[in-house]
Amino acid sequence: MRIAYLTQPYPPMVSGAAVVAEHLAKEMANRGHDVLVIAASDKEYAYTQITGNLTVIRLRSINNPLRVGQKILLLPRAAEGST
Repeated sequence: MRIAYLTQPYPPMVSGAAVVAEHLAKEMANRGHDVLVIAASDKEYAYTQITGNLTVIRLRSINNPLRVGQKILLLPRAAEGST
């Protein structure tokens, strides 16, 4: 089965939602499913991590002004020529 999780926080960010998303993703990957996690980047740039059946795509983000140690996703630009 192919599973995708879209989450704002994901470790190393610390929150209950981040921990739950990580545990779900890792357990499903350990059970043989192909798992994709899309989350805010914990760095200043986007990057991808692949470990076995688990792929984590980190999208560009900025510091969350309302929560210390948390990041929020930037809205992606619309493709050129789209209306």
